Amino acid sequence: MDKNAGHLNQGGMIDDEKTARIILEDFRSGKLRKNQFGGTVKLEFIERKKEAEEVNMLSPLVWAYIGDGIYETFIRVNLVNGSNAKPHKLHIESIQHVKAKAQADILKKLQDSLSEKEQEIVRRGRNVQNHHVAKNANVADYAMSTAFEALIGYLYLTKQDERLKEILELSWKLSNN
Repeated sequence: MDKNAGHLNQGGMIDDEKTARIILEDFRSGKLRKNQFGGTVKLEFIERKKEAEEVNMLSPLVWAYIGDGIYETFIRVNLVNGSNAKPHKLHIESIQHVKAKAQADILKKLQDSLSEKEQEIVRRGRNVQNHHVAKNANVADYAMSTAFEALIGYLYLTKQDERLKEILELSWKLSNN
């Protein structure tokens, strides 16, 4: 541990004021949450360094790049949590959730529940010039899936974790109907 970051004493208690301030700041910012034992758990193990203003300046394709990974991981974890299937079967099932057509359908169903800012993110993601040719999707579905992934990536990068969780959970429900 960095000697300037403070430390815990032998009883597991915070030993200096600087450490206490850092922990309180992390708790207030949402980086720490209380667990069921009354202690705190650091949630952010992959540090998101960019501020919202910087994220707004990124290409929607960058948002979609991150959103693709976040959504794929979310789907995989949900499949593993709900099944004891072998990896090949999990992979086949995950494809049904993450393919462009499925994401486009989800986004169409979500549209009315999105804020104006989220609809703007979706519009920018849908309209971005993407020179990639979709392998198994039509152009419209591919554009909508890019928009969906851009929204997920934007929410993740701007640390809107509660809203991201809401949209991911609603997406899971919609993709299982």
